[in-house]
Amino acid sequence: MSLSKEKIIDHISTHVRHSIRDQVFSKADYFSMIAHLFQEEFNCQCAFLDKNLNIIQRVGFASSPRKLNIDYKSLDPKTCLTKAIEVLKRQFTQEKPIITTGKMQHIFHVSYALAGIGEVPNYIMVIKFTQADRYHSELLPELIDYISGQLYVYEQHEEEDLFYRHYISTLQRVIQAKSPLLAAHCLRVSQYCKTMGALLKINEVEMAHLRDAALIHDIGYVNVPNEILNRPGRLTNTELMYVRKTVEEGYKIVSSKELFDLESIGKIIFCHMENFDGTGYPRGLKKQQIPRLSRILGIANAYDAMTSPRPYQTSLSHEEALEELKRCAGLNFDSNKARDDKGCVQFDPSIVEKFVEFQLQWSKH
Repeated sequence: MSLSKEKIIDHISTHVRHSIRDQVFSKADYFSMIAHLFQEEFNCQCAFLDKNLNIIQRVGFASSPRKLNIDYKSLDPKTCLTKAIEVLKRQFTQEKPIITTGKMQHIFHVSYALAGIGEVPNYIMVIKFTQADRYHSELLPELIDYISGQLYVYEQHEEEDLFYRHYISTLQRVIQAKSPLLAAHCLRVSQYCKTMGALLKINEVEMAHLRDAALIHDIGYVNVPNEILNRPGRLTNTELMYVRKTVEEGYKIVSSKELFDLESIGKIIFCHMENFDGTGYPRGLKKQQIPRLSRILGIANAYDAMTSPRPYQTSLSHEEALEELKRCAGLNFDSNKARDDKGCVQFDPSIVEKFVEFQLQWSKH
């Protein structure tokens, strides 16, 4: 294996891996990275076109148009790309075609079809060499196969990400249709979660999961009758059972699609009503048994519930709500020390302390 091949493969795999990790997908960036690598390694120019001959990305080919002026609507993709290669030779002023058994010309082009999902060629990679000794007739096809393979992985995750975004948006609309007040609550809770996530310095993937979990954490309420949801007085034990089932219902709804991110979000929602001392529901988890992101969501949910008007309660001021958070975290009002009594410790004290401190400082500005 040549050094050039190793270097290019390493860069491509790293780019794709980071894109998947950060959930940021851009074919233009993917093709730009490859084009610059080829330019560096082979001293060549590169252009990437889609099956409609739109130029997606290029390094070099400064005089080329943004789109080749040809209509292939009546042709299938494979025919389109096969014919396009011949057109590209003329469009980019190739002096001579490649002669695989004879002497290379001073300037020549190589065109490759790249297959993505479905193994149908959807892209063309055009490479223009200006030095014959930089062309590697055996190496290039191997690299193109690898680029196509990683393109498949890239597009597969891109499709999953698009589905994931669409599914989260759909669940948000479902909550909005059920109760605009509930939807507004979810939006505010998401903002508080982002604040706490930043204070705790969680990573980008965790932040995205926490944000999205907060946006739809009350999706389980879609099965709660409106007369219970909007009841102005205290709920009966039977009605409380309906409410307590919402976290399990929410988990089932969110995790019903087989995507890793949705499963992670479902788990955050499932545990956000657990209490730090094990008195919460649905499993009675305590302390570190409760996922940290669920602990954050639980605090944000409670804070907004206390500071927002509800049919069954009057809202607290922000200062009163912060004091209540401290009390429910087992913290003394005055000293921020752990309480000596045996009252319920609902929230993680370390997270509450950071959130309260930030909110108090922010309110002074």
